[in-house]
Amino acid sequence: ARFAVAALGDGALALRRWAPDGATLLLVANLGGAARVALDATAASRPPDGGRWTPVLSTDEARFGGDGAPPAWDAEGGVLAFPGPCAVVLRATGT
Repeated sequence: ARFAVAALGDGALALRRWAPDGATLLLVANLGGAARVALDATAASRPPDGGRWTPVLSTDEARFGGDGAPPAWDAEGGVLAFPGPCAVVLRATGT
């Protein structure tokens, strides 16, 4: 597997993983307060050509002890709106 990491503002980061089977995952972690994170801001966080990101899980989900309200995801604009500290995993689809 191959990895890339990028800062997404002052309190957020993206970790991208390309698997040998072609699957691509993106972990976006917001370590600060409320934040809007544009995934088109860096090459490491942009979706693959012809694809898009699809949310897989959020640490705000009840199954992980969160309040059950994941960050707002604007798929068209490629923006995650975090209410506070949280991490989200996205999968590349449509490639």
